Amino acid sequence: MPELITLPAGLTLYHGTGAEFDPEDLALPAWFAPQESVARYFARRGWSGPGRVLRVTLDTDTDVVLIRSARDMAAFAERYGVHLDSAEDILDSFPRDIHGWKIEGNYPDGDDILLMDSVPVTVRGVLD
Repeated sequence: MPELITLPAGLTLYHGTGAEFDPEDLALPAWFAPQESVARYFARRGWSGPGRVLRVTLDTDTDVVLIRSARDMAAFAERYGVHLDSAEDILDSFPRDIHGWKIEGNYPDGDDILLMDSVPVTVRGVLD
């Protein structure tokens, strides 16, 4: 079973999006990365709109599940009944007592962090 790790308060994360909204209205759950390049990939992924990267920081220490392999993901999904068919299925079935996950090396440039709506973040800006 994957372990829990703590993401520290103050950690800078990036969120790439093509959606147009006031950055202060960023709603969780949402996916982030500690590497700006991962967020830039998602900002340019062909969504409607110009694409942009939001920089946020965690307001509190946050425990998340650390996933290092496909085996870890399968064990996590089976134990908690998480449906991995789509982003919507993941969010609908994600256990409410877990604040998110960190998938190490999920992208060539870095990690994938899912934060649930129980996690307080502060938007620090929009990157060009």
